Amino acid sequence: MHFLMPDLRFGCATCEANSGIANGSVPHCGKSVSRPTNNGVKELLRAGFTLVELLVVIAIIGILIALLLPAVQAAREAARRASCSNNLKQMSLAIHNYHGANNIFPDGGGYGVPPQPGITWAWGALILPFLEEANAQNLINFKASYNSTANQQAVKTLIPTYQCPSAPPNQLVSSTLAFPGTEDCAETNYLSVATHRAVLQGIDDKGTGVMFAASRTKMKDITDGTSKTLLICEVDVLDNDPFPTTYPAYCPGGVCQMGKIWFAWGGATSYYGINSKPSFDEGGIQSWHASGANFAFADGHVSFLSEILSRTVLKALTTRNLGETVDGRY
Repeated sequence: MHFLMPDLRFGCATCEANSGIANGSVPHCGKSVSRPTNNGVKELLRAGFTLVELLVVIAIIGILIALLLPAVQAAREAARRASCSNNLKQMSLAIHNYHGANNIFPDGGGYGVPPQPGITWAWGALILPFLEEANAQNLINFKASYNSTANQQAVKTLIPTYQCPSAPPNQLVSSTLAFPGTEDCAETNYLSVATHRAVLQGIDDKGTGVMFAASRTKMKDITDGTSKTLLICEVDVLDNDPFPTTYPAYCPGGVCQMGKIWFAWGGATSYYGINSKPSFDEGGIQSWHASGANFAFADGHVSFLSEILSRTVLKALTTRNLGETVDGRY
């Protein structure tokens, strides 16, 4: 009778009769084993990878990561772009609800004209209750200017819907000398498509779009068709903007945060095309999406337009009543 005894070399129970060493086979119950050779010397066998095999595996893993990383990044950007599109959809619906309640589109914001002198409040402030941001609007004293101390807290409110997920996080930017410091007003990534003309900072009281400075546009005024007229676009100010040197009082020592604000000066121009890296003063359309930008149209739908879109077509989509025709293949 044979009894199995633990063999510490192999880490398992073996014996001369059952281990298979006598006939030259190798047990597989341990990480290292030995077997006899022709000259009677035991040869030590080890399970594992050679250096070459390890390097091959590492190389294959590196190649797979290199192939998968762009796909992961593209998927993330697609999700961010979809979220940005949803923001625009929510804003366009809020603007339509505002029109339904007031029978007019909200003011684009800018320098008012009689009987609305002074700086007017922009659509971004007027539609807040329709974005479920009534508490933010309750902070606003509409009888005072945005740069009045009565509105110092209100204009520092960052609105989540006004943040494009692909853009850097919105922040407090320098927009008035009435408040101490350079971080005095909340930023936005969305403005109205106010005009197709080259005007300072997109402010045009004779705008050709739907919402512009001191605008009083109604749905019936969009004779070019609401499905073919732009309403809202994406905007941002790039880090290399000349704003600090153009407006040194707003940027002591050349240091300040730059950006567009949601409660005043609410329009942009399509004159410079899409993603042409316009300056703050040029007031053009700029997104953080590759190859184009999201837009909301006057009928409420949202589309992504290519940055190589013809300027002629972009002008036709901007204007509300100039009679241009657009074939829809944009």
